[in-house]
Amino acid sequence: MVTLRDIASRANVSVMTVSRVIKNSGYVGKETRARIASAIEEMDYRPNEIARSLVNSKTNNIMLIVPDIENMFFSEMVKGTERILREYGFQSIFVDTDGIVQNEKLFSERALSHIVDGLIFYCPRVDGEYLAKICRKIPAIVVDRKVNSEAVDQIYIDNKSGSVRAVDHLIHNGHRKIGLIEGPDNVLANLRRKAGYMTSLHKNGISERVEYIFSANFTFEDGQEACKYFLGLKDPPTAYFATNDLMALGFIQEAQENNVSIPGDFSIIGFDNISISRLISPPLTTVNNPKHRMGALAAYRLLAKLGVSVEIPEYELTNQLVIRGSVRAIP
Repeated sequence: MVTLRDIASRANVSVMTVSRVIKNSGYVGKETRARIASAIEEMDYRPNEIARSLVNSKTNNIMLIVPDIENMFFSEMVKGTERILREYGFQSIFVDTDGIVQNEKLFSERALSHIVDGLIFYCPRVDGEYLAKICRKIPAIVVDRKVNSEAVDQIYIDNKSGSVRAVDHLIHNGHRKIGLIEGPDNVLANLRRKAGYMTSLHKNGISERVEYIFSANFTFEDGQEACKYFLGLKDPPTAYFATNDLMALGFIQEAQENNVSIPGDFSIIGFDNISISRLISPPLTTVNNPKHRMGALAAYRLLAKLGVSVEIPEYELTNQLVIRGSVRAIP
């Protein structure tokens, strides 16, 4: 590995002078600076970032803890974060926990070992007390999770209102038998979306039916299994609300493979408005979540915590129903 001493020897200057040029600090004459730059290029010098971080106690690395990077909801949100971090000279370290609480704890504990300057949790499943403990020890932002602690800097929008809007839309289109395809019960966003489903039913005088609720884990395959389950009922719902788009998309594919028409036989609404939801046939009616904005806001707020001079934008974070072709009116 080429060292500063090697560069200094080639350019016939002191190590201190080479260091000033690399750090762009202190005065170095134009001719000397050019000679050092030439030596750096000729010897293909690369600074030792690990050693530099040990000296400066700064890595310029940010850990992004994600439950499932294959889920486009998270990948689109992370893209909003990563773009801003990169713009300010920070690198992202992605961690996929597979939605396992123990993995979230493992990687957040590693973040405390000074391998990163800060971290961002996306829809974490660990309990609020643990999140508060981590946030007291390292600059951190929690996205899409509400925690009752002043120690936790969080970005959160109410998922319940979007779900009420979605189920109301089904009811206004004549549907009274409405199924729910929900995710894990340890994910607050899912619980709020389920609460919205219940609220809409009750305010419209509809009683929930236990057999109309299918609990799963937010995956495409779960949507397929949900469709198989509902097709096996003697009296299946005419419409469905899935608490994320991936499950809705899996439901639609399985229905079509069984010659069931969407929306001819069943109507369905998803949640998140991931990019692929508008590309399928029929295009999915869904609740739009401001994923990119939430991800970008997380980056800006973390940068501010790290002492970077940034202007934090005042984004309007609300969800809206996006009406497409997966719902039809019935008598």
